[in-house]
Amino acid sequence: MKKLFPVLLLTMIVGLFSSCVIVTTESAPPTYSMTFSNDTQSHVYDWYVKDSSGKNYPISENNYCEVPRGTSSTKSGLKENDYQMWFCLLSTRTADVYLYTQRYTHLNQNQVFYLSEQAFYARSVAGTSDDNSENNYVLKTADGTVLELETCVIEK
Repeated sequence: MKKLFPVLLLTMIVGLFSSCVIVTTESAPPTYSMTFSNDTQSHVYDWYVKDSSGKNYPISENNYCEVPRGTSSTKSGLKENDYQMWFCLLSTRTADVYLYTQRYTHLNQNQVFYLSEQAFYARSVAGTSDDNSENNYVLKTADGTVLELETCVIEK
């Protein structure tokens, strides 16, 4: 009987610890947000981001996100990656004129981008330069870095 108690105790302890399951979870990679602030006198008809593999990340479910002058819009849930920003400043029945960042911006923290009127010559829908309808736009990051912009005409 004296040996039975230590054997039972040892059996219970071994059984208890061997039945324990240690659960670990892998943490999801962090996500970041991009905020687009329209600091111009113009209406932005749409904006979205595109990653380096060419995948588009629309801001809204209907794939269009208008940003009236003096307002901002945010795209959340973006993984660390390189992104271009695209925004439409002219929308007609036949085509949309988008401005986009020439280079990709590496997103590894939340970023804010400010569109203001300064140094960009927008081309007409026909693709020719028109000095009479010159619009000057520049996109800056929160730290003041100026991002070069290109024009793209998308036929409807």
